[in-house]
Amino acid sequence: MINIYFAIPTHSGTITVETAISALDFNKFALQHNIAVRIVFHSASIISHLRNTVIADFLAGDFTHLFMLDSDQGIEYSTIFKMIDSGFHVVGALYPRRNFFWDNFDPSRSDLGIDDLLRQGYRFVGEILPDKNGSIEVKSGFVRAKSIGTGSMLIRREVIELMMIRYPELKGQGFPEEDENIPRMSNNWGFFNPLVKSIDGINAGEDIGFCKRWIDCGGEIWADVVSNTVHVGRYKFTGNYLDYMRTMGATVDRK
Repeated sequence: MINIYFAIPTHSGTITVETAISALDFNKFALQHNIAVRIVFHSASIISHLRNTVIADFLAGDFTHLFMLDSDQGIEYSTIFKMIDSGFHVVGALYPRRNFFWDNFDPSRSDLGIDDLLRQGYRFVGEILPDKNGSIEVKSGFVRAKSIGTGSMLIRREVIELMMIRYPELKGQGFPEEDENIPRMSNNWGFFNPLVKSIDGINAGEDIGFCKRWIDCGGEIWADVVSNTVHVGRYKFTGNYLDYMRTMGATVDRK
């Protein structure tokens, strides 16, 4: 039976309406499909500590999948089902950042409506992985990725269990031994620790750190590039990566 640990990381203890709707909708339809779901909120001041405590609590149960949805994100419940059904070990959505990259705008594109014009300024969290010919193949809405953001990510349990074997040096390195963490210490792992240039060759955040460690285990990362997601800030950034590429003039062979 599929048993989902649905974690909602939040810095302030609050979530957006879009996140709440996503969680409630998924929970409702998961129960109809005999999928067990436990929705849990996590809060911490340091994002890597927060995600590592999510891993600890996930490992403490008999969950088959971990799904993380940040408190400023919205996603259709059907997209989460698609991720589960894909069978990929690590899969997520390329979602828009919460700012505009103004240098990308081309106001001369009179063929674009206002939504597509704004979409030109989007930047997405994650990096796709072209093949040896530099091409990108879309399979059922997914592409191979070098990294994806942890704001919307599904991880199968086998991934964490393999990383426990591959990275014994990360045992006890995920979060501090504070009072609220004492019950978690047996599952304290630093899989979401940031990368440090003097040690890892690059400086990078917790999401890239996790993705690199998984790829170094021989794993693959896949990204949904066709399903719309919402990233809530002063502007509600809604979209998918494939539509963004089209507004930038790319020709994409969707399969």
